[in-house]
Amino acid sequence: MRTLPVFLLLFCSLSAFSQLKQRPGVGLAPTATADTTLRYISSADFKDIDSTPTVNLREVNVIAFKNQEEWMMYYKYKSRIQKVMPYVKIANQLYAELKTEKENDNKRGYRHYRKDVEKE
Repeated sequence: MRTLPVFLLLFCSLSAFSQLKQRPGVGLAPTATADTTLRYISSADFKDIDSTPTVNLREVNVIAFKNQEEWMMYYKYKSRIQKVMPYVKIANQLYAELKTEKENDNKRGYRHYRKDVEKE
């Protein structure tokens, strides 16, 4: 019974003293440099700058599904779109080329160009 209060006293004193130790880099924000080593930025690094640096993170969409069927439909359509998207980009590029050719060439020249593209 006496060991419990001694143990609690010892545990509390150890945790209180462990917080007083000064470790390098404690309380500072870590940053990754090009060589992937961790470097800490302190407020002394920004003594000539008026404000602190900010980091803009990309937007993240959170998708919640009500049931398993919605989840399956979402991923089915997503995979189909990912398969078709390269062809859509190629078609868009060909359409832009045809449009510029139509503007720059006469009607007969455009017709021949279009037929050549269709054969290709």
